[in-house]
Amino acid sequence: MKGNQVTYEIPAPLVDHAKRRFQMCLLIGFLVVASAVGMMFAIDSGSYGARAVGLFLASTLSVLVGVNSVAYEYPISGATAPTAAQIFKHQSMSAIVTGDGSATTFTITHNWNLSTAQLNNGWPWVQLEVILAAGNTAAAVITSKTANTVVFSCTAFTGAGLRVRLERPFSALT
Repeated sequence: MKGNQVTYEIPAPLVDHAKRRFQMCLLIGFLVVASAVGMMFAIDSGSYGARAVGLFLASTLSVLVGVNSVAYEYPISGATAPTAAQIFKHQSMSAIVTGDGSATTFTITHNWNLSTAQLNNGWPWVQLEVILAAGNTAAAVITSKTANTVVFSCTAFTGAGLRVRLERPFSALT
């Protein structure tokens, strides 16, 4: 103690412990990102096992992050929405929504680039299929439709409770 000043020294083992903990967190973060990138490539290559693991990880991570997760089923499968090039020749798509128990919204991205006229005519058509009892409690309601997305609000639910199917107009008719 110098005068009225009190000085504290942090013991070296505690500093080393904090430094090691920080390094471990960085390493784990790097491994998670590397695994996610590898999983995306495996899913894109069409590996069935990778798709199953990817859907499992997406539903598990949604609980940790606090968002309802969307796992696309058709025409592509995985956690990433179809690109405009992938969805171009398809008139419909489907996705499974997994609730995390707290989130009250989810978004389905279709990338059809619908016109204002098509949106005003009610496109895309939306069908909801309850696949678990939890889907009944979701009570999903469409909040907005844009050229490339449909946004839903819902009550909090848990589990893969909803299948959402979207259908767009046949382009020659609109």
